[in-house]
Amino acid sequence: MRHFALLFPVMLCCFIVAAAQNIPVSPANPLNYFLKSLENEAGLNVRGVVTERQTFPPRKQADATRTDFPAPYPLVVTLLRQNWSVTVSTGEQIAGRDTWKLELSPANMAAPRFTYWMDREWNLRLAVEERDAVGDVTYSARYQSIEKPTKRSQRRSLTRLELRPLLEKFVRAQIGNYYLPDGFRLVDVRPRTVRDNQAALDLRASNGLSVIVVVFAPIATGRNAKLAVRDLKGSWVWVIGNLARSELEQIAGSLKAPLEMTGLLSGFSSAPR
Repeated sequence: MRHFALLFPVMLCCFIVAAAQNIPVSPANPLNYFLKSLENEAGLNVRGVVTERQTFPPRKQADATRTDFPAPYPLVVTLLRQNWSVTVSTGEQIAGRDTWKLELSPANMAAPRFTYWMDREWNLRLAVEERDAVGDVTYSARYQSIEKPTKRSQRRSLTRLELRPLLEKFVRAQIGNYYLPDGFRLVDVRPRTVRDNQAALDLRASNGLSVIVVVFAPIATGRNAKLAVRDLKGSWVWVIGNLARSELEQIAGSLKAPLEMTGLLSGFSSAPR
């Protein structure tokens, strides 16, 4: 206690000096800072020149230029707090702006990790980078130049997903038990169409930030390193995610055949919302 009493004036003096010199103090809770910054950004008009590169999911043109930053990923905040750690450090300047560098790391190291560079003054995203488990960059976006933000007349809505235990129970009643990597939970079921406008079913699992998509379809599809396909003797299942191929194949292999497409669509027509 006596040592603390002696140190306290020194600590207070350092804080005052730092404040007087305008030395930035990093956010005490990086995850809360990240979430609050996304909320702040949703209320702003932000324009500039953004360069974007995407190799997963694959698209015809990997590189693009746009005038605004892409919308944030859909978040499951409960899982984000459970499954992710966030560290903060002084980041490089982006578009001439000072940044905080936020590194988001999943508890399951097979999942991708994210780095965000946040504007210290305006509290918004200036750059993002997603890397898969082996360290390859699969997505990036960065402002090359940026204008001073203005207030939006109507806030942009942010996609927030919730855990849905009733839906998880319903899905298991329809298709049996299935495997998901540690930290991932089923959060959504939706209809979709595939080639030639054929009806299919889309299940989505999240670990808070990353998403795995499981598609039950009447047809197969092409294969790549981040896609597993399995014949269920009456339908096909595609498993898509930014994870190791072995994980995707384990998910596909845990689904019991046969699962007939018409029966699947009928069974899920009353899925709890």
